[in-house]
Parts: sequence; C-alpha cells; structure tokens
Amino acid sequence: LSFTSNDVEITDIKPVYRGFFTMNQYQFKHKCFNGEWSDTVTREIFERGHAVGVLPYDPELQEFVLIEQVRIGALATSSSPWLIEIIAGMIDKGETPESVCHRESMEEAGITLDKLTKALSYLSSPGGTTERLHIF
Repeated sequence: LSFTSNDVEITDIKPVYRGFFTMNQYQFKHKCFNGEWSDTVTREIFERGHAVGVLPYDPELQEFVLIEQVRIGALATSSSPWLIEIIAGMIDKGETPESVCHRESMEEAGITLDKLTKALSYLSSPGGTTERLHIF
C-alpha cells in the first residue's frame, strides 16, 4: 500500500499568528491503512519558509568554517544562547538554495565560496513545520 498527496484532503487552513514567522491551523482528513478516511485532524503548523545550511571547507588550511551567533531559542536548553553553527539562512522569494549559500557565506563569515556540493535536503520536523533544509 502506497500513499500520495492525493490521499490527504485539506478541509480548512486558518491563520493563527502572523509575525516574524507564521502559524496556520490545518484541518485535514487522510486515507488510512484499512482504506477508509480518517476523522478530521487539527494541527498547528509553523510556516517559516525553507532554508540552507552550508559547511565550507578550506582545503589549504584543512579546516571547516563555523560561525558563532546568539539564538534566543537556545536559552531554554543550553548554558549559553551563543551557538557555534554552520552558515545558514532563509531562502527568500526568487532565490535558489545555491544563491543563498553564496549570500549567507559572505554575510555571516565574509567568505566567497568556490564550489558547492549538495549533501542532502530534508524536512526538519514535518509534524509541526513545512520547513525544508538544503545542506551543502
């Protein structure tokens, strides 16, 4: 048995919050393994857009490039909100993941990338957000 997007029926989407990010409430039904349709399911979904992460490597120094940034969301579970991270950024309308890698590398680390190799693309937490991450 294989399911596709045709096996989900969205019955309503309501905005819950609009600010720096967006939260929408979805109501939907989906096909079940027994072939029947589920009851209506309600879920709040974090709509933040899609992002890239890039881990530059300097072959001459044989080192990776990391950055340090303050992240307010880290306060709840970390000893410090200043985190060591890979370079990352949101994909704005009209941008490609590759162009964001170049833009963010210059903005966050002051470096120019010579070559990009895509490692993977994944959904960060599809039970609660639509965000797709592209890692280079």
